[in-house]
Amino acid sequence: MVEEKKIEEIFDVFQDCAIFLYDNLKLNYYDSILMIANNLLDETTIDIDKSLVLKYKRRLNKFKDSYNVEELRKGLNYVFLNCFKEMNWPITITPDVVVHLMNYLVDKLYPKKKISILDPLIGTANLLYGISNNRNVCALYGIDNNDVMINSI
Repeated sequence: MVEEKKIEEIFDVFQDCAIFLYDNLKLNYYDSILMIANNLLDETTIDIDKSLVLKYKRRLNKFKDSYNVEELRKGLNYVFLNCFKEMNWPITITPDVVVHLMNYLVDKLYPKKKISILDPLIGTANLLYGISNNRNVCALYGIDNNDVMINSI
C-alpha cells in the first residue's frame, strides 16, 4: 500500500533538488527534474562545487533506496504535474483510475501470462509503468509525437 506521506516526501526531495539545481546551474524547472531523474538512474556528474554536489548526492542517495516502485511512480506523477503547471504546458497524465482499470482488465483477460504492451500515446508512461509495477510484463512499447514527453520517460 502506498502512503500519502511517502508521496509527499518524494515530491519534497525533487522540489529541494530542483531549487538547488536552479540556484547553482540556472536550469529551468523541467530540465532540473530531468537531471534529478537521470542522476537517480545513472549517477551522472554535475559541474558545480564539489561540496555542494556532495550535499545534493547525499540527499538523492538517501532517497533512492527508501521507496518502492509504485510509490516512486505516484510521487513522480505529482512532480511532473507540478512541472507542467509551472511551465504552462497543457499536458496531462493518465489518471490512476485508468491505470487500475487497465490492471484489472489485463488480470482478467491474461491471468498469470507474460504480455507485451503498446501505448500509442505514451506521454509520461504512467499507464505502462503502472501496469508493469503490478504484474510480470515481458516488453513495454510506447509512441509519442511530443519531444517533451519522450524526454521525460
